[in-house]
Amino acid sequence: MTPTLFEANNVLPDFNSMATENNWRDLIVDDRTNSNIFFDVNIQPLKAHLNSNMTDNDNQIVFDSEANHIIAVHGSRYTLLKNSDAFDSVNEAVNTLAENGVLNMDGAFIKDAVVNKGGKVIRQYFFPAHMVQIGSGDKVILRLVVVNSYDGSCNFQVQAGGFRIVCTNGMVTGEKFLSLDVRHTGTMDFAQVTRQVTTAVSSFENMGDYWSKLINSPLNRKDADKIITDMSTVGRELSMSKFDMFDRLYTDHKKTLGENHWAMYNSLTAWATHYKVNESNISNIDNVRLDREKSIQNLMRKPAIWNPVVNKTAQFLL
Repeated sequence: MTPTLFEANNVLPDFNSMATENNWRDLIVDDRTNSNIFFDVNIQPLKAHLNSNMTDNDNQIVFDSEANHIIAVHGSRYTLLKNSDAFDSVNEAVNTLAENGVLNMDGAFIKDAVVNKGGKVIRQYFFPAHMVQIGSGDKVILRLVVVNSYDGSCNFQVQAGGFRIVCTNGMVTGEKFLSLDVRHTGTMDFAQVTRQVTTAVSSFENMGDYWSKLINSPLNRKDADKIITDMSTVGRELSMSKFDMFDRLYTDHKKTLGENHWAMYNSLTAWATHYKVNESNISNIDNVRLDREKSIQNLMRKPAIWNPVVNKTAQFLL
């Protein structure tokens, strides 16, 4: 069984012996998640679904004709970007870069998920041929996360990062230039997608250099507590249960990775990828993981909290 769910009070699994280069694809596929991303949708005026004496303020709806339900109501400026068009543009960019020798497609792998009752699609592209080695044995491959929504929960997004094979963790970066975010209004410039994927590929080794430097960036107890406190604060309230959970994760990781930012970073990404999801939200599990990764990205953009001793000026040279 895929090791994605476990109770907070249980003994933590060994995150450094979960996967191999041969079985990681099987481990990340989750049959509880709907993966039919190309269902038929269209835009309709809201007034067509209202009683004759009701007004719609020129609003419009995204209608799922296969499931026969309204996904969301939007204003008059909303422009529908269908999943087929969104992901065709990414595939075209990927194929073009492969043909030009920029992107190596050997062993490339895709994982799809439909969440929020069809309101959002999350597609992950994995490129094992683009691999960096962290430390003496850790291997991280290039990962792109592409998101499109019909429910207004997010814009069309392309995000670059990595995937740590040994523990099947998604590896995020705090660098904003490694993400593309386009609103559902006006005309989509698909050339942006090609540029973004190109940036991801050309920056991947630099990402690897940054992750490698985290191993050599010591983390004292005081600074570790600051990071854990930031991740455990909900609103203005500190959740002690979350603090204890992160503290146990870090204690487990530093046994094999050392007391450094790499161990803390992997503790955070292990939580994002593997930690318990409420049963009521299992169908949206990929969205939960995506939101967790965003919280890690936000943390990494706070220099007062996340401040590893690395050469920041040479972090991402394109």
